Amino acid sequence: TDASVRAFTLRGAEAFGFGAAQESARQGDRLMFAMSTPTAGIELWTSDGTVDGTEMLEIVPGTAGAWVSDLTVVGDVLYFTAITDGTYYGPRSLWRYVAGGTPEQISSPVLTPQFVAPSQLAAAGELLLFTATLSGTSDTEVFSYDGESFQRLSNVPNANNL
Repeated sequence: TDASVRAFTLRGAEAFGFGAAQESARQGDRLMFAMSTPTAGIELWTSDGTVDGTEMLEIVPGTAGAWVSDLTVVGDVLYFTAITDGTYYGPRSLWRYVAGGTPEQISSPVLTPQFVAPSQLAAAGELLLFTATLSGTSDTEVFSYDGESFQRLSNVPNANNL
């Protein structure tokens, strides 16, 4: 197995419930992907390549789904964003998943009052980088997360007004 492969797009797998440009990421020996079903909406899934080793990691119970996206692996941790209020337009929050565990929400207006709407996740060594809107403003800034704490890396006032 080539350990340098971090993400790929599945093509031609629509018959199996995947979209034409399905988002996925490799976490160790597992494929992590977001998939929509009629009974669960868009949720996080994991697979070892077998039927018995494929399961949904349900974040929002019911048919609304969590609208999982931005799948990004840093070290042995999968980070992703999700909408957990049952709507497509709700606030996006940051989550993490360690293989064998339970997905854990790590950002929200309560957990991280300094920012909202994290997106554009990227791995940079052992750091997770992402953009988010500063709370109470329309300014989008760059943040990092080291697995323990968040740090704002940019300071671009009125960045959305340029």
